[in-house]
Amino acid sequence: MSSRSPARHADPRTHATLALVAIGLFTLAGCVSTKAPANASLRPTDFVDPSAPATPATTRNTERSITRTGPIAASESIIDLEARPGDPNLPVQSAPIADAAFIDAKIGDVNNRPVYVSDFLSPLEDRLRTEAAKRPRDEWIQMARKDIRDRLVTFVEDELLRAEALNRLTPDQRSGVVTFMRQLQTAEVSKSGGNRTAADERIREKTGQSFDDYMESEKEKNLIQYELRGIFRKINVSWHDIELAYEKNYEIFNPNPTAFLGIIRVAKDDTADVQVINEAFGAGKDFDEVASMEQNRYLPEKAGMNAKEFTGNFETSEFFAYEDLNDAVRKLTPGAKVGPIEAGGSVWWIKLHRIEQKVMGLYDAQLGISESITKLRQNEARQKYIRKLQERASVSDIDEMTDALLAVAVERYLDGKTR
Repeated sequence: MSSRSPARHADPRTHATLALVAIGLFTLAGCVSTKAPANASLRPTDFVDPSAPATPATTRNTERSITRTGPIAASESIIDLEARPGDPNLPVQSAPIADAAFIDAKIGDVNNRPVYVSDFLSPLEDRLRTEAAKRPRDEWIQMARKDIRDRLVTFVEDELLRAEALNRLTPDQRSGVVTFMRQLQTAEVSKSGGNRTAADERIREKTGQSFDDYMESEKEKNLIQYELRGIFRKINVSWHDIELAYEKNYEIFNPNPTAFLGIIRVAKDDTADVQVINEAFGAGKDFDEVASMEQNRYLPEKAGMNAKEFTGNFETSEFFAYEDLNDAVRKLTPGAKVGPIEAGGSVWWIKLHRIEQKVMGLYDAQLGISESITKLRQNEARQKYIRKLQERASVSDIDEMTDALLAVAVERYLDGKTR
């Protein structure tokens, strides 16, 4: 009887697992160099290329400098300080090399947009400097205050309109503004042969602004015009408005006629001068030439020319205080002269150069009247709209800003300081 135990049948899953393990071992063996034995272990040097140049190893400084202190040392120069009012005592080597210089300052806000001194005064600088050398101090200050305040009022109004226009733009309109500005930039650069630097120099010479500042000002200008167009669109001038304006200002369109007289006057007692004038005319000299002679006591520098406005007919009008002269002048026709005539202790010679009378009918005046009424109503509508915007805007007091700007302008331009 055999003592061997009956053989067990192997599980098929075990065979499969062994097969996968064997395949994995063969794969790993294929990655090992054929020059190294199969049982060799890997070292860090095995990953270094022997042909590469050697790199010096960096040394790490493991030592750290640590300063320890205690509460007494830490409080040194803190608990024993003494505060005294006044300027600091600077050592000689730390003394300032120049006086304090004014750089810039904000003097107010318009809808949260700051107003800076230098930016605001820059466009007025040339005029303020030039007039400072010509005018007395009090007169210059009065002029400067008016210029500064006028520009400040314009700046505030423009800023309110710009902000309102920008706030009312739809997304599509904002995109349109961007497109318009790109086209404007391209056009300006094209004027300088496509050179941006040349365009910047050209604009600086023309406006005193950089290219970018000029583009920004053009953008603001167009936004303001866009906002105003919406206000002006409601303005209408009727034919009845034009007729009323013409009748109200009839004398302006049809002024009184004017007689242009040449006058020579010599004192009756100056017989020598009277003789010189008579001889000049006897020699055939022109009236203007004789009237310019020093013997003439009536505007010889203007050849005795005097324009006299009259009403009604020329034949019945009065031009002088002496009736003898009036009677003589009324008989003149353009180009004719009369004299010598004695009146009022003088001897007179008078020439009627011409008579001018401007007449403009309603038909010829209607266009100008319409434009005048339109501008007047536009200005009224603009001011009314500005007042409405100011009610809900945040604007610093204009008088206070004017005083602050004027104070800087006086020291900077009038007193000759560089502040």
